[in-house]
Amino acid sequence: MEQKKMLKGVAVINTVDPVCHMKTSESLNDTLVYKGSLYGFCSPECKKEFKGKPETFMVR
Repeated sequence: MEQKKMLKGVAVINTVDPVCHMKTSESLNDTLVYKGSLYGFCSPECKKEFKGKPETFMVR
C-alpha cells in the first residue's frame, strides 16, 4: 500500500479543518473548492463530511 503524503505548499483559505478543527498547516491531506475558494482538510473523511453539508461548517 502506498503511503499518502501531506500536501505542502498549497494555499488554502482556512487554517483549521472546518469539520474536526485540526490545524490544516500541520495536517493538510485533502482539498476542495467551495464557492470559488480552496479549503483544506486533514483527511478524506472530513472532506466528505463537509461536501455533504458545507453550510453546516461555514462560519457565520
